Amino acid sequence: MDTRELEQFFQTEWLSTVKECQEKIKDREDKRTVRSFRNYDDIVEHLINDLHEPLSEVVLRDLSMIRPRLIELRDFSDDFGRELGPRLDPSPFWGLMGLMVIAAAQMQEQGATHRVVQMLKKLSRDVEILRGYCSNDEPRSNKLKEAIFEIFVISTKLFGDVAEFLRDDDHFMRCNLAGQDVWKPLKNMIEVATRDIEESLKAMERTVTLSSNKAWLYSLMSPSPRTWKDDATLPCVMLPPARNAKFFNRDEVINRIEKHFNQPSCQAFRSLTLYGMAGVGKTHVAMKYAQTLSAAQKVSVVLWVEGETEMKVKQSFTDIARRLQLPNYVPHSHDDNRLLVLTWLQQTNASWLIVYDNVDSFEVLHSHWPNSAAKGHALITTRNTTLAYEPAETGIEVSAWDKETGSQFLLHLLSGHISADMLASEAKSALELSERLSGHALALARMGGVIHRRCWTIQELVEVYDRQPEFKHGIGPVWQISFENLNTYSSSLLSIFALCSADKIPQGLLEPEMPESLPKGLEWFVDREK
Repeated sequence: MDTRELEQFFQTEWLSTVKECQEKIKDREDKRTVRSFRNYDDIVEHLINDLHEPLSEVVLRDLSMIRPRLIELRDFSDDFGRELGPRLDPSPFWGLMGLMVIAAAQMQEQGATHRVVQMLKKLSRDVEILRGYCSNDEPRSNKLKEAIFEIFVISTKLFGDVAEFLRDDDHFMRCNLAGQDVWKPLKNMIEVATRDIEESLKAMERTVTLSSNKAWLYSLMSPSPRTWKDDATLPCVMLPPARNAKFFNRDEVINRIEKHFNQPSCQAFRSLTLYGMAGVGKTHVAMKYAQTLSAAQKVSVVLWVEGETEMKVKQSFTDIARRLQLPNYVPHSHDDNRLLVLTWLQQTNASWLIVYDNVDSFEVLHSHWPNSAAKGHALITTRNTTLAYEPAETGIEVSAWDKETGSQFLLHLLSGHISADMLASEAKSALELSERLSGHALALARMGGVIHRRCWTIQELVEVYDRQPEFKHGIGPVWQISFENLNTYSSSLLSIFALCSADKIPQGLLEPEMPESLPKGLEWFVDREK
């Protein structure tokens, strides 16, 4: 569609929108109100500064908050009238906005004005985002014009719908008599409009990003390395919080990983999967290998991808693009950042290792797997043995320990907390516990934590374990014993963490904005010394 055809389309659709909104206004006085507000100045002069209605202090305070937000909407309206065609009159936008605000201010129901003000604040923020794209798109592309038009139409229709709703006295009477939520229809119409606007903004973000990235991506994809400039910030090591202080007895697996990646091959890109049951230490092995490579400066880049879900993989790639400071990185634009990272992995001459941790299926990985032309190493940790064959070249099983090695691991964990004499006398009990837990690393580590916190001997823990009749020689009692030995505060924290993602829980979630509002039992959460 050329510019002339697009302007004709805008004109036809805008006239249809205005007619639809006008037909919803039944009251003659309301129609005059709509005609009286034609622009930003009319709203400010006759509505914000000169309302003659006897209004409450709360309503007046709400109305005073509108004016700063109207400036962004004024510029948005100017864009609509100036950029999209000579025959587009934005005055119905302001007329319906004026009627909506007046209707809210005149409502006897509390909260009407506040809801309208919050809606306008959200709209102004969205418009600010859209106009940010406009500043990077000169002259205006047709796609940007379409986004401006779409959001302007959505907003105008929303003003009309809200005004019509606020004038529906019968609705409020029925809901009050029935004890129903009078604001539910308003919430729904605002949610629908907000979702439509956000979808339009996301589409615009992708368009602008792809446009700005095009030349750079062509450079990246060029077969000649001399035409490509590596602007990444190096070295770059991305690892989860250190958990390898007590790393134990996996040197043989580390050696096998090194042997695989170091053996001669005609392929520049090498890959390997560590597979095994949950809790045997696959992640610790991968982390130890990555730390060893980085410390020896054998690679300049170590990247860590959380692979539990596709969304976590996408977020990890966005984090990687940010940490590498790749040109044209865009926050929250996961698809574009994925392309940036994969292309960088293919073109860079830097040595790199990327770890995909805790992956359950190939479907999660397939769109985030390096190209065969890449020159680096990829390591997967998973419970799924099939990932050792696709997409990786091969795999190494990480098994649970035998009972002897498991008992040595438990004693190793406790070596800093129990005297050497006691450790020697506890060797038999450690062997018994390891046998009951089948040499399972995570279960043994959890039991070591219970022993340390409770100041028990290993034999005492074995006796507690054996008192769990519903479990025989399994790791089921581990979690029960661990939970039963948490104090009240720790149990409360665990209940909160259970609702969060397993990785990267933001500290801000645990810093209450209003400590006085915490429920009874969580008052201890407040850091009195902060």
